[in-house]
Amino acid sequence: MALTITTLTLLNEYINEVMSRADHHTQNVNEIVLTLAGTVI
Repeated sequence: MALTITTLTLLNEYINEVMSRADHHTQNVNEIVLTLAGTVI
């Protein structure tokens, strides 16, 4: 499901949620999420 991000605060909240859910997988997920967020910004 697509999510429209309209503010940096909303993006930050979304990234934090994704990273907290990915903790049980591997550290690589967190690195990829941060890379993608940087690209979006």
